[in-house]
Amino acid sequence: MTHRGLLFYLKTIAFLVVFSWLAAHDTYAQVPDTIYQKPELNTGMPPAVVSPPVIVTPPTPPVKEGEKVKVKEKVKVKTAKEPTEDNPLGKKYITGGSFGISFGTYTYINAAPILGYRLTDRLTVGTGLSYFYINDPYFDGSLLGGKLFAQGMVYKTFFGHAEYEMVDFRDNFSVILAGAGYRQMFSDRAGLDLMVLFDLNQNGRSFYRNPVIRPVFIINL
Repeated sequence: MTHRGLLFYLKTIAFLVVFSWLAAHDTYAQVPDTIYQKPELNTGMPPAVVSPPVIVTPPTPPVKEGEKVKVKEKVKVKTAKEPTEDNPLGKKYITGGSFGISFGTYTYINAAPILGYRLTDRLTVGTGLSYFYINDPYFDGSLLGGKLFAQGMVYKTFFGHAEYEMVDFRDNFSVILAGAGYRQMFSDRAGLDLMVLFDLNQNGRSFYRNPVIRPVFIINL
């Protein structure tokens, strides 16, 4: 075999090898992939949609022209348990009393302790005792009495006062006093009532002289 024949033979073999490789590669590329599957469409019924509940509010009745709408308001009544300007501690009981003394041709000594109960923050009722020593041209001796009273706050620290007093239980005679007063508190617990009272049934046996000026110390219990 000549040199040219050998070269032609080698070229032919190389061409066949390259052609065979290309043909095999192209055939392999055209083989379908049996693993891949086309996704299926969801042909089922769609899920039910839950609608939110509908709240129906009844309409407000129309207001006629000239008619006022009435609004109910709770009226809160202040009791004696609630702190107020007149009763800063909310206490229900008070105590205290008055003391008077005068010397001269008419000697007069009086001591009168009291105990009161607040029905409301502005109304107080109570009771008390009275001791008197009197020395004048007509009488010389001691008297003991008891009383009932009521007191109502009228405006801020001003109040009205009325009391019924029975004096000398051996030979009873009654006294009715009425008037007004002013309260001055020194602290939350203690204060002073300054009252101007009048004896409404003054007679020959009366030992009060109109007007009756009475200071009364009070203590919130």
